[in-house]
Amino acid sequence: MSVNQKERVLLSILNVMLMLAFLGYHFLLDQYYCLSADDFAGIDYGSKGIPGFSYDWRFYLNWEGPFLSCLVQALLMRLVSIGVTPSIVLLLVKATMVASSATLLKAASNRITLNWGWTKAIFGSLLFNITLYIISPNQSEIWHWLIGLVYLIPLIFLQLGIAALLANRFWLAIAALAFVMQSRATYAVLIFGFIVLLTIFNWWQKAENRKQWLLLSAFLFLFLALYLIAPGNYVRLKEHGNSLPFLVTQFKIGLQNLFVSYNIAKMDRVLLGLLAVLPWVGFQQKIVRPKQLWQWAIPAVLYVGFAIAHEALFVYVTGWREWTRVLSLHSFLFLSMMFIYGFWVFSFVPVSWKKSLQLASFIGIGGLLFQLFNGFSHQLEMGKELKTNYDSRMVSILDHQGIEDTLYIRPMDYTGILYFNDFSEDPDHWINYDFRKAYNLDFKVALEKQDE
Repeated sequence: MSVNQKERVLLSILNVMLMLAFLGYHFLLDQYYCLSADDFAGIDYGSKGIPGFSYDWRFYLNWEGPFLSCLVQALLMRLVSIGVTPSIVLLLVKATMVASSATLLKAASNRITLNWGWTKAIFGSLLFNITLYIISPNQSEIWHWLIGLVYLIPLIFLQLGIAALLANRFWLAIAALAFVMQSRATYAVLIFGFIVLLTIFNWWQKAENRKQWLLLSAFLFLFLALYLIAPGNYVRLKEHGNSLPFLVTQFKIGLQNLFVSYNIAKMDRVLLGLLAVLPWVGFQQKIVRPKQLWQWAIPAVLYVGFAIAHEALFVYVTGWREWTRVLSLHSFLFLSMMFIYGFWVFSFVPVSWKKSLQLASFIGIGGLLFQLFNGFSHQLEMGKELKTNYDSRMVSILDHQGIEDTLYIRPMDYTGILYFNDFSEDPDHWINYDFRKAYNLDFKVALEKQDE
């Protein structure tokens, strides 16, 4: 067996191991996922009308405008409504995330003549996703909340869209990026702005495909406009009444969290990911570095520019600090930037050293898996306790035969990594209302009021 054959076999074994570790982690933990918040509406509307469309149209008219992204969520909720367990639905999306990352890495390697096979692309994708999960600022909402997958779904389509652009398949890029245009508003606006800048650059350079870029921008503008004119946006819109000094303060706090807490503070995990992947996917490959010094700064400038613009736009639109849920894209872009710089730095390593660095890769893989499973047994126990208490409470609610207008129940005491948003103390709150409607109850349900 040749050296290349041995490498492929070993990488295949590592792929299986990493796939079992990453997806197994989520599958075992998601077994204890309990429906909450928007899930209740999904049960009701997901089981009625045209699959996906009826649920989506309700949101477009009454709550928010990202039609295509919500259509994907609606179809996922339809699966739950017909009896597919949430853990299977969650696992399906996370496996798709890995597949889209592998597709992007394969397309990128073809474009820059690294010529990775699918084995290396999948290997890199798995390590990328494990690292991304570990450094995500809000793992519960981004990775474990069924409706909250609105924050993971855009990443999937963004990767597929970029992969299509790298392969010069503009119609596929339009189809994929259309979902990004109808995901999170601040994501859509900034990514659309970046596409427009690339279009202008291609016309300035008189590139052969500049007309395709113009067509891409035009179609994406159409999809973004359909989002922005949705009646639901204006139903949901509220006046925050925040003063300019308050917004400036929020902006400063956000930048500090963004660049320090969510990047620098997690550099050890990022470096483990780079150490794990570079010796394998970069071994015996000619990695082209930028020839001019200013080109080295491009990835960092793009990331910093996006981060500052996104923070400014988010604070201006919302005026509040609960923005950690949308930071999945920042973690994704930051890790991508580090991945690029890692390859450039790796290209300085003498060829005679690179083979010995493969041993160091196992240290990186081991470190990532340790970080992933650190405290996992405790999380499983907490999830199991949540599921037991949740099921018990559901039985008491559904068996309730009282005549009072409102059944008051005790809140769930849960602080684990699985996302859970309990009922409100207000009987008429939308969460409580959707639960009542989903289960066709003739009485209201609310939490007992807690002493201050």
